[in-house]
Amino acid sequence: MQLLILLLALVLFVGCSGGDDGNNAANNANNANNVNNVNNINNANNSNNSNNVNNVNNRVDCRVDACEAGLLCNENTGECVNCSFDEECGVNALCNDFDRCECASGFHDCAGSCVDDTSTESCGTSCDPCPTTENGSATCEAGVCGLSCDQDFIINTAEDACVQCTKSTECPNAAASRCDVVAGVCAGCTIDDDCSHLGATPVCNTDTNTCVECADDSACNGNVCDVATGMCTQTPVGSVENCQPCTADSACLANSRCVPMDFAGATRNQAFCLQTRASGDCPDMYNITINRASVSGAAAEDYCGINENLTTCEAIDSRGESCTQNSECGAAGLDDGICDLVGFDLDLICTIPCASSAECSEDPFVDPIGCQMNYCGGV
Repeated sequence: MQLLILLLALVLFVGCSGGDDGNNAANNANNANNVNNVNNINNANNSNNSNNVNNVNNRVDCRVDACEAGLLCNENTGECVNCSFDEECGVNALCNDFDRCECASGFHDCAGSCVDDTSTESCGTSCDPCPTTENGSATCEAGVCGLSCDQDFIINTAEDACVQCTKSTECPNAAASRCDVVAGVCAGCTIDDDCSHLGATPVCNTDTNTCVECADDSACNGNVCDVATGMCTQTPVGSVENCQPCTADSACLANSRCVPMDFAGATRNQAFCLQTRASGDCPDMYNITINRASVSGAAAEDYCGINENLTTCEAIDSRGESCTQNSECGAAGLDDGICDLVGFDLDLICTIPCASSAECSEDPFVDPIGCQMNYCGGV
């Protein structure tokens, strides 16, 4: 019996000893895991600390490099910070709900400044000025650049330029009716078609490159064309008599031409119809030969004329008119007529100065005694 109890006690003792060893092994394993966990935590902390150091080292200094859009630079620390109120954000900007600066409505950012969407210097969303051109200025409408041309210029949309014209119908001036489309300017006509859009002056005078009403009589319905002015006159072709004013050869009677005349050695800005000597005997009082080209370009030849040193056609035309003084006879402002007694008349009348009786009328009822006292009909 005692032996049995001893064996039972031994068994219990051995069992108890094995449990402790198991517990110790488990405890040892847990301790090892705890050590590993601590090491891992320390490693993670070291890694985080390293990253934090790197982050500190890599932080932007806004005094050197600009902050990202919307942030402000703290000049004392060099840190990029958020805004708190609009005034911090500068002209035309505001601080939004995310504490970031942004441009106010109607403005956009260009190199850190909020510029006007409607300005020609920053139209729409652009940061570049709108292009300009000669004879015009830039515009900005609805966020799009455009051009406004000076007075008398139009936009050539194909060239983005301000020009006088793109077609001849845009050239209303008779002296510059043709559009030089290459240069974009109005120029003088070269053919009648260049004047076709000008109703009153449909003919091109190629000598002056100007659009005129007429270049010859054909455009004047039987009247004379004054080529000098390019205008039709009210003078019928072939109707002007000798020593009467004219503007073209065609105005004069048959065998006569329109000849520019002088007085006292000076050229006058007036022409008169004179008969050619080659056509036959000269009319009464027109016995002095004048050799000159006509106003219409006929070559110089001899004409039946007057003594241009002493008188004028106007003075001859006023002969026989009543007068009281010389200035009432002849052309205004010229000493070309005489107011005196003529022949047997008892009243003063207009006559002309003369150097010979050939310059006076052969009609005895006009100049009964020829050239006397230096004037025709003198007594």
